[in-house]
Amino acid sequence: MPPLSDLERGGDLIVTFSIVGRDPQTGELGIAVQS
Repeated sequence: MPPLSDLERGGDLIVTFSIVGRDPQTGELGIAVQS
């Protein structure tokens, strides 16, 4: 994941995050990253 400052500069890399679900055992969010 690029630093937030890179995103604020409008860099060439665009990453979108999609929350795909929460793990029922650990409670952690599953995050799918698409670039």
